[in-house]
Amino acid sequence: MRSLTTLIERGQSPWYDNLSRGLIQSGALADLVSRGIVGVTSNPTIFDQAISSSQDYDDALRSCKERGLDATQTYWELVCDDIAAAADVLKPVYDSTAGIDGYVSVEVSPLLAHNTAETIAQANELFARISRDNVMIKIPATPEGLGAIEAVIANAIPVNVTLIFSQARYCEVVAAYKSGVSVVLESGANPPASVASFFISRLDTKIDAQLESNSPFLGKGAIANAGVVYGIFQELFLEDSAHSNAQRPLWASTSTKNPSYSPTLYVDELIAPYTVNTLPHATIDAIEHADSHYPSTDLSAGLEEHTRIFKELESLVSMDAIMKELEDEGVASFEKSYQSCIESISARLATL
Repeated sequence: MRSLTTLIERGQSPWYDNLSRGLIQSGALADLVSRGIVGVTSNPTIFDQAISSSQDYDDALRSCKERGLDATQTYWELVCDDIAAAADVLKPVYDSTAGIDGYVSVEVSPLLAHNTAETIAQANELFARISRDNVMIKIPATPEGLGAIEAVIANAIPVNVTLIFSQARYCEVVAAYKSGVSVVLESGANPPASVASFFISRLDTKIDAQLESNSPFLGKGAIANAGVVYGIFQELFLEDSAHSNAQRPLWASTSTKNPSYSPTLYVDELIAPYTVNTLPHATIDAIEHADSHYPSTDLSAGLEEHTRIFKELESLVSMDAIMKELEDEGVASFEKSYQSCIESISARLATL
């Protein structure tokens, strides 16, 4: 009754929020692509889980040790190999969509989240090292990340801007993107693809914790925030001739954290043209096994209501403080996962 391809027909691109060597080598990623997945995202947490909890990397770890690579060098060797292999699986999608979809995203080191120059350098290095046109470099939307986003886009490298929570920061991200694109256009080249990853479920978790147990706004804040952002996106990109250069909003963290909410809540309520939704495996299963159709309306239909709800919530909770806390926690979480993976690799190299 539901499928991923139906989302595509409605203008939204479903990407898979997971990656591992086993997923690629077993053919499971290719199967997901055949079912409608048109992109893949990764992050340090995903790679920490993949590398530290399986034996799929044993041969590669042994090879890295024989070549004298340390734990950090080994991490990037494993990650870049996985990203390249996944990009090859997605290449037919990239070709058939003329470069709109078919991307695999890899994140710069979270240790660089507050270092503009080093983020730019590593983004350039990763793109060159992986050497696939359908790779997106993930850069966090920290204040320091904004300059890196502009510079990397100006180098005609596809960018997935990650860890966006607030509407104000989203506007800054778009400004950085457009500034970078202007440089590319002046050179006579085609602008690279880019997405702006807006995090969903984490915001509801924060807001709900500050509301009364019987509040009518429980589970409404993140969707309202995304709805307002989509309205801003329409104004900045879709109301002029910038369709071909649009930086699409991407809905990230779309698995529901509250078990009382529908497992497809952040799919059903966030359908909209020119958007991406990144889906973990459990959410894909919930979509494909749902016994009802997708809602007939999309996100843009409720813009006025989304704006009203968000303004109501701003009077009940300190939204600016929540957004800042979420950004800090997001950076810290990826940094912790990155360090954890390096430590796990170091321990395994020592025992091989």
